[in-house]
Amino acid sequence: MNERHPPILNPLLSVIRQGGLVLLLVGTLSVATAEKKGLSPEEVAVLKPLQDVLDGIAKRDKTEVRNQLLPGGSATLIRHGKILQLSFDAFVDRIREGPEIVEERIHDPLVLIDDDIAVIWAPYDFFINGVVDHRGTDIVHLVRQDGHWLIAGIGDNSRKISSSKPLDK
Repeated sequence: MNERHPPILNPLLSVIRQGGLVLLLVGTLSVATAEKKGLSPEEVAVLKPLQDVLDGIAKRDKTEVRNQLLPGGSATLIRHGKILQLSFDAFVDRIREGPEIVEERIHDPLVLIDDDIAVIWAPYDFFINGVVDHRGTDIVHLVRQDGHWLIAGIGDNSRKISSSKPLDK
């Protein structure tokens, strides 16, 4: 049992603004990894839009990201004790070119599904140029529309890591 979060929810994406520097992320929960973790095909399908968002951000492809989001949805980020609420349009607009190599590694995702709604809860580590910068929990809720899962809302928090030592992958 993971002591960092309650065993009820889990993955996400984070576009994080810190001191004027825009950080983008790459997710590392592949379908193959999800299947090895014992997730059902339906749970893997729920995780796919999140993975596609993370891949789109890594490529700085706003269209790919936007295609996974339900219009009118929002993201709520907690940074340094402050709550930042963004429409999905504002969230996507924060994706900018940059020299940083960033990666958000989610792990131990918990996926809950009831008919056409689902939630993902996942702890994550966020790396900048191979060094862990912060960690937290991502919460994503989704809806199934016309047979496809779309992200309706995103929430995440973060805690700064003081060590500059790179972590093993």
